[in-house]
Amino acid sequence: LAKEIEETRKEIKEIELKLAKEIEETRKEIKEVELKLTKEIKQIELKLTKEIEETRKEIKQIELKLTKEIEETRKEIKEVELKLAKEMKQIELKLTKEIEETRKEVKQVESRLVKWMFMFWSGQLIALIGILKLFLK
Repeated sequence: LAKEIEETRKEIKEIELKLAKEIEETRKEIKEVELKLTKEIKQIELKLTKEIEETRKEIKQIELKLTKEIEETRKEIKEVELKLAKEMKQIELKLTKEIEETRKEVKQVESRLVKWMFMFWSGQLIALIGILKLFLK
């Protein structure tokens, strides 16, 4: 029995040694995997950092481009506004001239009408006087 116990103890020690060896190997493997994952994470972080910076640069370029386009559009709008203001002034001047010409024409027509009316009424008055003289004689 003592011999069996001793053999069992030896077997247990061998098993313990084997297990300790396996645990140590497993720990090494875990450390290797941890190092590998840490490296991969750092590479991914660097890659993402670069991509973020590139994206920021692209955004800045787009912002600058849009700012320039907005400024150009504002300039174009101002130019169009000035052009329209000039055209409106020209139209206003043209309308003012045409209104003045129309007023002159109306005055001329009015004066001609007054002359014709005077001549018509004068003729009527002379004819009426003539008829009255005939009846009164």
